[in-house]
Amino acid sequence: GGRLIPRFIAFADGVRRNRRQIVKGYERVLAARLADARFYYREDTAVPLERMAGRLAGIVWLEGLGTLADKSSRIGELGSWIAAAWRPDDAALASDVRRASLLAKADLASEMVKDGKEFTLLQGYIGREYARVSGESEEVCEAIFEHYLPRFSGDRLPRSDAGAVVALADRLDTISGCWMQGLEPTGSQDPYALRRGALGILRILLEREMLLDLPAAVSRSLGLFESGAGRSGRGRGEIEAGIRDLFTQRLTTILRGEGYDYDIVSAVLSAPWRLPGGVTAMVRRLQEIRAEGSMQGFALAMKRVANILAKEHRRPVSAAEGDEALAVLAGRADASFDRALFGEEAEGMLLSAARETAEGLLALGAAGMGRAVDLLAGLAGPVNRYFDDVLVNCDDRAVRANRHAFLLTLSRMVGSFCHFPAIVAEQGEGQ
Repeated sequence: GGRLIPRFIAFADGVRRNRRQIVKGYERVLAARLADARFYYREDTAVPLERMAGRLAGIVWLEGLGTLADKSSRIGELGSWIAAAWRPDDAALASDVRRASLLAKADLASEMVKDGKEFTLLQGYIGREYARVSGESEEVCEAIFEHYLPRFSGDRLPRSDAGAVVALADRLDTISGCWMQGLEPTGSQDPYALRRGALGILRILLEREMLLDLPAAVSRSLGLFESGAGRSGRGRGEIEAGIRDLFTQRLTTILRGEGYDYDIVSAVLSAPWRLPGGVTAMVRRLQEIRAEGSMQGFALAMKRVANILAKEHRRPVSAAEGDEALAVLAGRADASFDRALFGEEAEGMLLSAARETAEGLLALGAAGMGRAVDLLAGLAGPVNRYFDDVLVNCDDRAVRANRHAFLLTLSRMVGSFCHFPAIVAEQGEGQ
């Protein structure tokens, strides 16, 4: 029932005789250990937890990245940003996150935990108990404990909203700081457990169905550090790309572990994804389309758009390119192609279909990303009609360049959601 009972379990190898004396020996050791714990508890609870948090300014977190007080401050700022992005009108959540962030690391300065004592594994747990003694709200107390969750593979996730937000902010701060200092994982070496931290972030976002722009959160986290470049001299963009790759690798592991086809996972993750939940929804829908037997025509139509472009334009698109293409085709930005040079009916039909699709994609919002695949699938017919009726590489140089510019814009819009060339051809599919 979650309550302590006056029992303990011990292991002794090959016990045959003197069992009673062995038990007494264990009891003496345990009694001394509990006496130490009682002493530390009394010392620690003699001061409010907030005053204990003030001692963090004298404890270095990582060389070059300040103290634990600095880390707590960054967690508070990033946590507030995450809370506002996730629940913009939830003032109670914002307040709990700020308070929990201030106190989350306080127990690392306690007599119970600091200096490598045998009670260091109580971090978070004892912080929650000290917060209760100090009169903090139960929401803040739970967040202090839960921000360490999940601690290992298969561990439970934070149940409270504030605990989830502070857990995300803490892990993002650790990953960002380590990357700036050149302490990212290499091969089998991961001394700061950054892979586990990234997996924890993804599990929280996916299993709690939190709609958070993860690359934006990473950028925000990096911006809270004093320097924009890491110890290795790498620029901000290179650091962000490295962290993005970390999350892409972990998300690939999650999706492949759930049985999704490798090429579908690769195609979606090769696009400039933002929402882990949106990635999962799109992968699931593409897998359903494949199971229905209708992937062949859909994917081939999308590939035809990319295949006619120059090689340098067949790569995965960037987020900026995808956003610009969406805006152009939705009529919200100037186009690099001229509608007046469209001479075939199929050209106008595809442009109209692309505009309708772009408007639908922009209207989806974060919660509807899974429907993006169905909107894109509606382009298959107009795309095939276009290539049946229009000679893209015609003799007229201006018309040819205009058609390439239009198809490049269309390809970038499609590629901002899924890099279809990565999808393996179905049996019998043409090139």
